[in-house]
Amino acid sequence: AVVELVKDRTTREPVAAWPQVHPALRAFVERGREAGVSFAVQGNLVILAPPLVIGEADLTDALGLMERLLDRWFFKGRRRV
Repeated sequence: AVVELVKDRTTREPVAAWPQVHPALRAFVERGREAGVSFAVQGNLVILAPPLVIGEADLTDALGLMERLLDRWFFKGRRRV
């Protein structure tokens, strides 16, 4: 799964100029690793590349963690799609 983060959905302005990584994304990756999930970031892209043999429950947990971490640093109560 790949998620591209933008400041404004209409203009699609990135959260940081390419290839820089927003500081919150560094924290996002660190918190994910602390929880046992390996995320990667490249510029404004968040990448989740689980093993091909991942179980459905583990994948659901990883995606739930991704959602909580994105809410914490990027959405902060704002509406998202």
